[in-house]
Amino acid sequence: MTGYFTDSGGADRPVLLLVHGWGSDSGTWATLVPFMERYRVITVDVRGHGRSGADDGRGFDPEVIAEDLVAVLDHAGVRQVVAIGHSWGGQLVTALAVTHPDRVAALVVLDPAYGASSEAELRVLRDRWYSPDALAAFDEFAEGAFVPATPPAVRDQVRAGLRATDTRVLADAFVAMYLTERSFGLRAATERYLSRVTARTLSIFADPAAAAWARRLPAAPGSRVDDWPGTGHYLHQEQPERLARTITDWL
Repeated sequence: MTGYFTDSGGADRPVLLLVHGWGSDSGTWATLVPFMERYRVITVDVRGHGRSGADDGRGFDPEVIAEDLVAVLDHAGVRQVVAIGHSWGGQLVTALAVTHPDRVAALVVLDPAYGASSEAELRVLRDRWYSPDALAAFDEFAEGAFVPATPPAVRDQVRAGLRATDTRVLADAFVAMYLTERSFGLRAATERYLSRVTARTLSIFADPAAAAWARRLPAAPGSRVDDWPGTGHYLHQEQPERLARTITDWL
């Protein structure tokens, strides 16, 4: 499944693949892309989100979606990318790096949706996602991901993305992230899965405690973990210029 994607920049430039998070779409990268002029930039709408369908029956397993990403790269005629993912997208680009290491020159994960410590809390959330109260629950989730400094425009875009995505898609994708035998969102499974990543990785967390955990994990040479305290979960939308500079300097 190829789905919807955009492709901008010269064919002779290094390629960035930008993968959005849960309940979002490729439009959330709009403020970052202008700062990445030296690159060719491909953004995708992940299956079930934005302008991409979700009707092929294969669900939302990260490794299934990694195959979607490969299909996009093949369609665009791109062999290798710097794969950048936010939140759920951090899981998806990590799955791409594990299953197709030859396609990923380097990996950037932004507040990735892995390393969760409480399965019980995740199951409570899952039940709310499938309940008649799901829309209110998604609004509460968004509020919990903001900080006082999160700009109103970012808050509005996040809420709109969640409301525009089918609630069943959101619930099923959440389960695929954390609560199946193949999921790697819980901390022990995350640590096992990340041990398979061979690409150098830049990880940026809003929470210093999450960053401290990530720094203890083995990583490929050249990898780095940063933390941005005071920034909300949607750091690529809150501080796009800072992020562009950080990624460019690291690369």
